[in-house]
Amino acid sequence: MLKNLAFYISRKACYPLVAPDVLQLSITTSCNLRCKSCNVWKQPEDKKNTLTFSEMQHIIDEAACWGVKEVHLLGGEPLLMSEWGDIVAHAKSKGMFVVICTNGTLIDDTVAGRILSKKVDLLSISLDGAKAQTHDSLRGQDNAYDKILKGLAILNMFDNPEKPKVVLILTVSRKNLFELKEYIDLAEKFSVYGVYFTALVLDNVSLFSKIKTHDLWIEPKDFGNLNAYFQEVEKYASSKGYYLNYPSFKLFPKYFKGELQRGDWQCFAGLKRLVVTPAGDIQICGKTVGNYKKSKSIKKTWRSAEAFKRRRFVLKCTNYCLQDCHARSESSSFLEIAKEGLKIFSRHMQSYKTSNKR
Repeated sequence: MLKNLAFYISRKACYPLVAPDVLQLSITTSCNLRCKSCNVWKQPEDKKNTLTFSEMQHIIDEAACWGVKEVHLLGGEPLLMSEWGDIVAHAKSKGMFVVICTNGTLIDDTVAGRILSKKVDLLSISLDGAKAQTHDSLRGQDNAYDKILKGLAILNMFDNPEKPKVVLILTVSRKNLFELKEYIDLAEKFSVYGVYFTALVLDNVSLFSKIKTHDLWIEPKDFGNLNAYFQEVEKYASSKGYYLNYPSFKLFPKYFKGELQRGDWQCFAGLKRLVVTPAGDIQICGKTVGNYKKSKSIKKTWRSAEAFKRRRFVLKCTNYCLQDCHARSESSSFLEIAKEGLKIFSRHMQSYKTSNKR
């Protein structure tokens, strides 16, 4: 409860009173796909200025000492980075929960074995359609869909209680909007732990790009049915044991119709997740507020004047990107935090009274 309150106050003050929940460490810009809604692969990899393995270790060390509990490894495609396994092992040695966010096309027997041996906690696999044609057209590579399914089958062959949980992530767009039920069926077929639908951002390097005329944006002719359709999808997912009750999902209809209003979305960008790029840039909502190679401290940069200015911008923002990586629903309402505090106090008082009767 106190941590939730600290995040609530931090957002209002535009200053972090508590460590981030997550260290998001992008370890490479290299990628084997050419996704339509991603521009990371277009960025040339500057090996001269890329973080060294030692620097990545130091970043993880500082984050762990600070109290950060999770590290998410991203790219590009993180499995293309030769030392990804060593980075995972180092984070695990610090007691951190490790997530690899991958396009899933590189998971063969060897890679799957390394994933298990390094004790990755969770694999977040991007699969943008229930059908091969849909996914491959969005991801810019033939047979990408088949490679993912093959990788899922390989992972399922391992009878190991320590194997990672797998979550499938789909970016909702015009191309896959009406495949969501089939997608849930596919997840069930491969015994996937979780399903997550995220709102389309046309450029994940620039979260404000929302070109309503883009060929990936949901067509106006489908706007009238969105509320009922997403409710139907949520109910269907629940019947299969998948729950879509995260903050953004219920706002999808308003988001795609451009009807979100101030207060609909509580954004914790610059507080919940500390983003570090392969070049060591520390970013808040896509803007660099410092560089680890210069500051030698993620905490120092996180508490800098530049970071404060960017959080003020985020606090005033109404051009919501609806990305749940920046949501923290448990810290969004002071009233709900207070209610939780009263519940905890009541339980303690009841326990105290019971112990005194003995």
